[in-house]
Amino acid sequence: MPETPEYPHSTVPKAPHPIIKLSAPEHHAFWKLPVLFEQDGLLALEKPSHLLVSPEKQRADDPVLTKCLQQDVSKGAKWAQERGYSFIDLLYSIDFEATGVVLFATNKSAFTEFKNHIGSRQMAFTFLVLVHGHPPEDEFSAELKVAPHPAREWMMRVHRTKGKQSITDCTVLERFRTCSLVECRTQMLRPHQARVHLQFAGFPVVGDALYGGELLLLSQLKRKYRSKKASPEKPLIDRAAVHLATLQFKHPTADKEYRIESELPKDFAVTLKFLRQFSL
Repeated sequence: MPETPEYPHSTVPKAPHPIIKLSAPEHHAFWKLPVLFEQDGLLALEKPSHLLVSPEKQRADDPVLTKCLQQDVSKGAKWAQERGYSFIDLLYSIDFEATGVVLFATNKSAFTEFKNHIGSRQMAFTFLVLVHGHPPEDEFSAELKVAPHPAREWMMRVHRTKGKQSITDCTVLERFRTCSLVECRTQMLRPHQARVHLQFAGFPVVGDALYGGELLLLSQLKRKYRSKKASPEKPLIDRAAVHLATLQFKHPTADKEYRIESELPKDFAVTLKFLRQFSL
């Protein structure tokens, strides 16, 4: 079996990060969130899949990460007291199914500075995305305006006149038998941006039911796969395969440059492991 490629977002384990324990008792939910970065009025956490970062109408009853953090700060939870936090707010959002780096401001000054920073394209976001199919070029870009879908407000679509400008630069990192691992880079973070751009290009994201992606099963990869008759086969990854792996920026007041990285979550890493083993 070939060696694991050494691109910047390798799955090689590193030293464990500090943890923030967070709960939403009314939802019977509990999370242990790794702290990826904590400095100069900023806190970066590693977001798990299937967790809202900000409210969405179609999931009005789901717990929201930002709200849970703010409630903990307000009531003086242990992790917030230890850090002396009296304020926390979200600087950008990523999708419900996505994983990876989420950044918060821990004082009002940093919140204002970084909201302007994001709006002026001073932050670089790098996603790892698993897509169906094979882009013909190893490097390609999508410069397409995206807008809310008129009939399905929880979806986005490409619209050349009503949409907001968005650019996604893509690099194919690995090619498998039926799908490809793609690095997507942007300085604009529109909702569902990479997913919509890749779908429009003809390469929907694996597991992304909203935009035409299908679930990936081990039986599709392994020729001598034997199913367990007692239960249906579970997908290798049960969500859109999107991971915000790297955030890079220059702090507007501290005059420092930062790079925050998030390792691939287990479901994504295991999926790649099986693709490398059975689908080259």
